Amino acid sequence: MVGGVCPNSMDAVSDRDFVAESLFFASLHLVHLSRWAEDLIIYSSGLFGFVACSDAYATGSSLMPQKKNPDALELIRCAHHTA
Repeated sequence: MVGGVCPNSMDAVSDRDFVAESLFFASLHLVHLSRWAEDLIIYSSGLFGFVACSDAYATGSSLMPQKKNPDALELIRCAHHTA
């Protein structure tokens, strides 16, 4: 109904639910991406060694040159904190 009083108040105020659901959807996916990135960081560490990170996505440490820091995964892991 356009231009008049809406007889049902739920119809008038529930139209904004899609915004809250879209924000929740995006936030939840960022949390999942962060968790997957954290798991990959741990699995690529020397303690586990399950995953090998390519040199294109990692940098060396200044204190320990043999250590590889997975920078791309670190950025994904921290993405949900800024969103």
